[in-house]
Amino acid sequence: MKKYLYNFFLLIKNINNYGYFTISKIIFFEIYNILKFQDFNSLSYEDEKSNTYEVTKKRKTYNTPYIPTPFYFLKIVSDFLKKKEIDNFLFLDLGCGYSRAQYYFSKNFKSFFLGVDINKKIILSLKKKKIKNALFLNLNLREKKNFNLLLKKVLKLKKNRKLIVFFSDSFDLFLLNKILKILSIKLNFYCILINVKNSDFLPNKYKILFNKNFKNHKRNIKILKLHGQK
Repeated sequence: MKKYLYNFFLLIKNINNYGYFTISKIIFFEIYNILKFQDFNSLSYEDEKSNTYEVTKKRKTYNTPYIPTPFYFLKIVSDFLKKKEIDNFLFLDLGCGYSRAQYYFSKNFKSFFLGVDINKKIILSLKKKKIKNALFLNLNLREKKNFNLLLKKVLKLKKNRKLIVFFSDSFDLFLLNKILKILSIKLNFYCILINVKNSDFLPNKYKILFNKNFKNHKRNIKILKLHGQK
């Protein structure tokens, strides 16, 4: 029970970052969608593969715990995609955790979901479900062979689909920067960044399509389009 309640504790702790009104919305959408989808695992807090603060400072790279993206944030993203008529896409979730983004977006869009996570236990639990139009990979993307494998999967699955790369409060920006740079050499894609302070690190040319800042501007939702060289 502790691992499920911990994220609600984090929400309360972040009232000053989001404000009371936004926190109320987050809690409402959490309760509504957890009951709707009956997936309590996605509410859990997993820190099996995470690093301590001391380790992150020493190595300058880190793995943060799995903390689910609030359903309220997914709704904001979904509303934007519907408004812009962005559909039929390959959704690449970097740090997918228990994949609540997969079942949320699959109900609203024609999509194929590619989820990647370093936590083997989580990926195994997802594979057992045999979810339609979804593929889950247990990869440490700091290893070149794993990243090459991911790139091959993306190119194979994309076909005539649009590509959306999703990154929510997950592993470190150093690695995200590397991933986006390599992807942008061959591909054009939409990029959704949640709670990333700024987008100065982004490779090549990009256009900001949507930007929502919460009370603390380090808490935000950005949607961009990156233009690869092709």
